[in-house]
Amino acid sequence: MQVEGLMKANVHPNQILSQLYAHRNTCTNIRTLYSYKGHLSIKERNGQLQLEYLIRLLKERNWIHSNQIHTNGKITNLFSAHPAFIELDNIKHHVILIDATYWTCKYNFPLFHMVGQTATGQTFSLAFWYMQRENDYRYIWAFQELEMLFQQPRIPKVIITDNEPALKLSIELVFPSSIYNYFTWNISKTLIKNCCKWFQEDDWEDYKKSWSLLVSSKSAEEYDNNLEKIIDKSKDYLGSCAYISKSLLPFKKFFFTFWGRKHPHLGNLASSHVESAHYYIKLFINNSNRELSTVFQSFKTAIDIHLKNIHHTMGKDRVCKLTDASPPFKKLLCTISIKEIKIIEEKFQKLNHQPNLHQCSKKLMNGMGIPSSHEIENLLNTKGYIGSEDFHPQ
Repeated sequence: MQVEGLMKANVHPNQILSQLYAHRNTCTNIRTLYSYKGHLSIKERNGQLQLEYLIRLLKERNWIHSNQIHTNGKITNLFSAHPAFIELDNIKHHVILIDATYWTCKYNFPLFHMVGQTATGQTFSLAFWYMQRENDYRYIWAFQELEMLFQQPRIPKVIITDNEPALKLSIELVFPSSIYNYFTWNISKTLIKNCCKWFQEDDWEDYKKSWSLLVSSKSAEEYDNNLEKIIDKSKDYLGSCAYISKSLLPFKKFFFTFWGRKHPHLGNLASSHVESAHYYIKLFINNSNRELSTVFQSFKTAIDIHLKNIHHTMGKDRVCKLTDASPPFKKLLCTISIKEIKIIEEKFQKLNHQPNLHQCSKKLMNGMGIPSSHEIENLLNTKGYIGSEDFHPQ
């Protein structure tokens, strides 16, 4: 077993030690392995400083990258993107999710993770950027770097991130034509942080349910009714009422269902997709006390594996056929994802079992780009089939 090879493959020293104990008699201990790992790092750098070595790695792997360095020689901003995912995002460019994660390197810089989405619903890591401090100037710099990755006019139509004013301002400056939405989960965290203290436990649980109903309101009338209820429930908790009136409700168009579904967010108003992308990357980083050059090599390993999985899934989606697809959907086979065909099949069955449907809210088409039961009925009456042109182009 080649210890050097395992270390270069980013295997944790504890796992290497377990393998050594399992396959041979050895007096090696964990301190020896960490010392050997440090020796390999120095050897690999070949006399270069950490920053010089990092830039060399980015160039050798053909990653798109840019950085800002302080006059003291320390890095303050680092932006990097995998070339294959840049190409993919210029095809699947409609929605971008952006969220920060922490404790990924020894300097404790926030890592902003930019995530795209394929037609099969898989997420992919479009770009990473480390910044020393979160402020307007550095956000604008990073979004300008992101903008240069896109081939005009293929810029993101919808950008979803947390409710950070500096982020919102930067997006509006760099991507003025893009729709900006907040993750609903981040809003819920903000509500808990600022309002929970005003309530008794039983009242708070009831209040949270009322807030969820308000956020998920599907019409202006439903929103007004739910708002009236939540104001009534918070009348004895004036601090909470004042907070949501001043800090959340003025921004309702950025995260409430009634407004959010007017734009094709493709099912991304929650933060679960970007959180799962964080989790995947952190599996390869292993610990938070690493140099940026080591973290980058972890990124590369994670993304190379993920890229193969995406190509496999997308390729499978092109060649696999649903044998039980209904006749009106035969033209969709191998042109849109199996996931979307299954959704539209479900809506078609609903149409068969409930011929007298309520008024169409257009939620599915506006938010997901998939025809609703009403639209299926209209298309079948008009042309007799459903084609790929009837779906969102993503």
